Amino acid sequence: MTATNTADLAVRIDASKPYSKNTLIAFIDFTLLEIGLSIKGASIHEKEGKRWVSMPAREYVKDGERSWTPIIEFASKEARYAISDSVVAAYDRHAGGGPTR
Repeated sequence: MTATNTADLAVRIDASKPYSKNTLIAFIDFTLLEIGLSIKGASIHEKEGKRWVSMPAREYVKDGERSWTPIIEFASKEARYAISDSVVAAYDRHAGGGPTR
């Protein structure tokens, strides 16, 4: 999988909730159709004209500092980019063609 091969990933947006704060534009649930994997609680972000998907993470507090640890990790950058690009494209179709801002 490469970042340029995103057309091969079929993604369905199962739910979305617009939410504008800092880089965050929406919370989403989506399914990677080929493998039947549903991801709940991901988010779409945008900064300086670039958009990406942030996978769900678990919050924890250590030494009084709030941090997040990933629940899902990718085997490679290429896999992460391919999935993120495909999910953003599916979100655009779902939301009516473009960013929500």
